[in-house]
Amino acid sequence: MPHIIRIIILFVSIPMLSCAQQPDTNNEAFYELWTLLDERYSLFEARGVDWQSIKVKYESQLSDVSTEKELFDICCQMISELGDGHTSLIDNSAGERCNSFSYSNTTAILKAFDSKDAFWKVADSTLMSIGFSELQSTASNVFYSFNEQWGYIRLNLMAGTYRGFAEALDNLKDKEGIILDIRLNPGGNDETLHQIAGRLVNETYTSHFKETRIARTDKYTKLRQWKVEPEGPFQYLKPVVLLTSDFTASASDVFTLSLKGRPNVTIVGTPTMGAMSHVASDRLKNGWRINYSNKRTYSRDMVLYEGKGIPPDVYVESINTTKDQVVLKAVELLQD
Repeated sequence: MPHIIRIIILFVSIPMLSCAQQPDTNNEAFYELWTLLDERYSLFEARGVDWQSIKVKYESQLSDVSTEKELFDICCQMISELGDGHTSLIDNSAGERCNSFSYSNTTAILKAFDSKDAFWKVADSTLMSIGFSELQSTASNVFYSFNEQWGYIRLNLMAGTYRGFAEALDNLKDKEGIILDIRLNPGGNDETLHQIAGRLVNETYTSHFKETRIARTDKYTKLRQWKVEPEGPFQYLKPVVLLTSDFTASASDVFTLSLKGRPNVTIVGTPTMGAMSHVASDRLKNGWRINYSNKRTYSRDMVLYEGKGIPPDVYVESINTTKDQVVLKAVELLQD
């Protein structure tokens, strides 16, 4: 399976192209950017965006632009309307970057807590209060803990972490159930997510489908089928409780999608971010780079969760700043 990087901050190098033909050369980058996305972006409908109206909204502000920085800022405001974690605009010459989606201003956990560390401190203290050991770290920065009955694995990235996950799973294989925490996992790549999912299943099955927008048309390529198949020396088939949040994104979104509905997996938490496209990238004529979504990802039953997130089986918020209610619910489910 090809190693396709999907982490939200990825840059991909694709040759320069010219799209727009507008008379106002001072604001040419605005029109070129708008046209490029109009011809290639895949998720306007899924995200409820009227791109023509967005053009009119921000075009009216161009008369006040006098510097390239001001133009860059208007373009950033325009792409922010997409609310897409895979879309960003970069001006390397000025050291400027803006994202269509802001984790810190939008995700519930980072609104409730001062930092990721503050969130994990509550999670760790909750685990220890119910008899779990202190977290141990594997070689690839995957963390795990356990008590007499259950195990806990914290996976903060879906890239380069399979070896660490396998090590943690090997240490927990005799436990009666495992909590797998990907609440602050922003993504990674398809290879890793399928390797890890393959340790939790004993059969090959279709996990999802993808299609790519054909540039300058409203058509898409033929659906490509993706599968999960058993991986590694053994498969853990006892109960797994998968913890998610609206920070769970990209490859971790697809990981959740791949395990949703499996008989031994229960998803607990809040809906994922719903950002599942790969990242395409193009350079504008002025040197700015635009990263954007050009694919659509469907569940095995052809549901598009982009912009909505994958719903959990059991809804619990991760915003209590004294006790981790999601971990407590996971343990309760394992006890039943």
